Amino acid sequence: MSFTFKIALLFGCAYNELMESFLPKNGILRKIIMVIVLILILIGVYLFASRSQKVVDQAEVAKQESAEVKASLSKHLVLPEGEDPDIRKINQKIDDPFFARAELGDYLIIFYKSRIAYIYSPSKDIISNAGVVFINPQQQTDGLKTNSGTSEVKSN
Repeated sequence: MSFTFKIALLFGCAYNELMESFLPKNGILRKIIMVIVLILILIGVYLFASRSQKVVDQAEVAKQESAEVKASLSKHLVLPEGEDPDIRKINQKIDDPFFARAELGDYLIIFYKSRIAYIYSPSKDIISNAGVVFINPQQQTDGLKTNSGTSEVKSN
């Protein structure tokens, strides 16, 4: 018995008890209301299931996009081995010298273990900047926050 069927069965039982107290036992109105409620329940279950599928699809799209950016970046330089970068899309102008040549839609790629960051422009297929990542867990600055403290990207 599927999950959807169990929920529909549960609501159907509760609905029957409710309808017996409000509607006459014989009548076409009762049957019409039962069918309408059942259809509404099924539509709600369908909408919920399709919404959760979209969330999964967005995560898969983000993974695929990250893999494409990493593959494009690897055409320009040798990437650190054994390390998955943190890839972020630049969606606003940032007032920082490191991001001076970055445009909206470019990517910030950070390799924390190797302590290096790149700004990659897929529209131009170039690396517009590279820099060293300084990680200082003791001192809080206005840099990029990480799990191990605060990071700051300095351009070369």
